[in-house]
Amino acid sequence: MAAIGLGRGKYELLGAAIGLSVLGLGSALTERAVSGKLSPSPVFPPETSLLWMKGFVPAGFLSGIEIMNDNLTPMEFVVSGLQNCVGLKETDAIRTMLEIHRKGKGGILLPMRSFEESRRVAELVTAEAHSKNHPLVCRAVRVE
Repeated sequence: MAAIGLGRGKYELLGAAIGLSVLGLGSALTERAVSGKLSPSPVFPPETSLLWMKGFVPAGFLSGIEIMNDNLTPMEFVVSGLQNCVGLKETDAIRTMLEIHRKGKGGILLPMRSFEESRRVAELVTAEAHSKNHPLVCRAVRVE
């Protein structure tokens, strides 16, 4: 797909090919983790707050959503939620999902413009996760 896209000057095909490749890699890593051939990424208990853990709060963070890593929610679902509920572009959603999953952080804080927006987005993500029986934890948080 990438070669066809470059050959025809269709850069959106190139982007799609790269996105699918990243998702494929992520899926392969997840399968290996589940099968025991790769150590699973860190998972904090759902009640953990990243606000109080060193190295998690982005500079200038006042309010946003906290998404916790788990080993059961499919990566594709997280990417879809980041796109549909948070409004991230596909490449940013994939990058964020991989950061949540692989960088040893166990979760991420995503800044939002207001706490009200954070609550709205967290409720959307949580409702969608629960409707698919995924244990994804997403909640609105703010620095007090």
